[in-house]
Amino acid sequence: MKKVFSAVLVFAALCLIVAVWTLKDFNNTARSEIIARVSEKTGRSLSIDGDIKVHYSLSPSIEINDIRLSNASWAENPYMARIGKAELQIKLLPLFSRKVDVRLLTVKDANIVFEINQNGAENWAFVKNKEKGAQQKPEKKGKTFFLKQINRAVFENIGISLNNRQKNRKITTKIQKMTAAQNKEDFSFESQWLVEKNKFNVSLKGDALPVLLNQQNPYHFVIKMTGDGSELNAEGNIDKPLSDMRIKAETALHLANASVFNKIIGYSIPSIRDTFVKAKIDLGPDGFAVPDFEIKAGSSDTVSVQVQGAADSFSPFSLRARTEVKAENMGKVPGLPALPVSILSGNIRLNDGIFINDLKMKVGQSDLSGNIEIRTAPKVLVQIKLLSNRFVLSDFLGKSYQPVQGKNRSVSFSPQAKKRVFSSEPFPFEKLKEAKIDIDVLFNDLLGADNTRIGPFHVAATMHDGIFDLPTQRLANYAVMQARFDASKQPAEIQAGFKVNKLPLSLFFAQNKVERGEMTGTLHLSGYGNSESEMAASLNGQIFINTRDVYVSSFRFRSLPKILEFLSPVDEKQALAIPCFVVNIPVKNGFISSRKKIGMENNLFDMQINGDVDLSKEAIDLKMDFSPRSSGVLKSVFNSVFVKGTLAYPKISFNTDQAIDKALSIGMAFFMGGKQAAQEM
Repeated sequence: MKKVFSAVLVFAALCLIVAVWTLKDFNNTARSEIIARVSEKTGRSLSIDGDIKVHYSLSPSIEINDIRLSNASWAENPYMARIGKAELQIKLLPLFSRKVDVRLLTVKDANIVFEINQNGAENWAFVKNKEKGAQQKPEKKGKTFFLKQINRAVFENIGISLNNRQKNRKITTKIQKMTAAQNKEDFSFESQWLVEKNKFNVSLKGDALPVLLNQQNPYHFVIKMTGDGSELNAEGNIDKPLSDMRIKAETALHLANASVFNKIIGYSIPSIRDTFVKAKIDLGPDGFAVPDFEIKAGSSDTVSVQVQGAADSFSPFSLRARTEVKAENMGKVPGLPALPVSILSGNIRLNDGIFINDLKMKVGQSDLSGNIEIRTAPKVLVQIKLLSNRFVLSDFLGKSYQPVQGKNRSVSFSPQAKKRVFSSEPFPFEKLKEAKIDIDVLFNDLLGADNTRIGPFHVAATMHDGIFDLPTQRLANYAVMQARFDASKQPAEIQAGFKVNKLPLSLFFAQNKVERGEMTGTLHLSGYGNSESEMAASLNGQIFINTRDVYVSSFRFRSLPKILEFLSPVDEKQALAIPCFVVNIPVKNGFISSRKKIGMENNLFDMQINGDVDLSKEAIDLKMDFSPRSSGVLKSVFNSVFVKGTLAYPKISFNTDQAIDKALSIGMAFFMGGKQAAQEM
């Protein structure tokens, strides 16, 4: 027994000696080997600025501190990845054969930055650090450590950000904790995410990873995501991942509130509650498809939505769906207008165009039905035929809505994002000659927003052989319009005319408290060119608008705190009366000039616009003079606003030096002497 015990001690001592010697060798070569291998695979420089520490034991560990991976040369951030601490707990025996079998990998305090520049280049598109024709040096046997496997990995406090400069959009998220573990039976993954202050838990369970790689049997997995009252479940199989990979899964998604994704996707989704989605997913060598899906959202007392269909392909996109919407009280849903009781149904198909068949819509007293077909390939084809027996403008105009809470997508305009409004690309004359457009919309009984019966209104337009023609259309006795665009020859020609005669504004703005007022005016424009920019530069004509006797019963200019109401340039309780608003400007070779030709007189303030707009250069230089009729901070601080720059990027300004001086004087007077002193100032 003593001999056995002694033999065990001797064997353990030998193991310890060999382990220490092997780990010492690993410590000496790890830094240079890690840097060389990562640099070779990514083409980026890797630096380890911290220490590499080896902890000796029967289950030794290696700790690496302050790891940095450089970013693409064009990226804003100098580092794509920074890791505060990475620690590997290693099995002892595999080290004897120079294999690294990681028992536990821990990564803490990391930050990963993904960037897309304005040209669409991605910083995660690595380039291997190899020169063409260069011969690789053969690796010396017995000197390299090989990673065998990682049994368990833990990540804590990992920040991830995406900066898409092409779309001017940023997304930040954080992995609070993520754990992945594998054994002979199965693989498991657990994680906690923080996305724009919303917490999500994501988990995955599946067969052991060798099953995924052996190509023999399908790999079974189950995914679950929960957070903020929402839940996603997906279960499916992965077949042949290393050759002709195919993923088939069934998913079920429940969203307590659809607008939870506003902060993630950057768009405002209406706050429709209780959205349920069921879908089958098929991802294979031939593309991605959803053979069957069903969406149910909302409730019967507000808005309920049902959609059934299939997405046969996403590249090219092909979708078929049947949609039904019933809205008993749409105004209760933030993000939707407060329309009357509404019912909508139709068959939708998206495939090289938009196809809506069997469209039926009823909103309040209004109805609309028909078919819409807009095809973009191989030839442009537009077929629109709609019929309304009764259409009441008050059912649609002036409907308020509650804004969706949360971060909306921020859109910024810059000279780099869009330099011109009118394209200089030549018109596609051949495609325009082949295009076929037929639009036929008939309102048998059209009623204004003030319930005035306008009568029937018919809009019919066609485009055949390169000629778009909107023949003379009449809106009762109030308005006449016509337009023609001839691309059958080069350069193309355009003509447009619009005439109104004592058009009551209450027909369209009664819901905005416009009780009376009428408009008379004419618009005649003509031009020619081989592109939008040429046509804009050639425009000639006249724009004349004369609006008189407008009365708005309740008008709010701007809300101010009660203590500062005296600063308002107008009395918010006062109605708005506009005796006269005139626009009378000529257009000559794309040049529009106003010299006392645009002006408005009302009981709150007078306004006059002077300046020029050059459509050929897309330049704008305007000055708007305001003269409030009542005392207030607006009249005291400034009375002129300047608009200069280009049509794509106009800049609005006023005399800041004068404004700041006067604003400071008024503010100091209010601070020292109160309301009366500020009013006197």
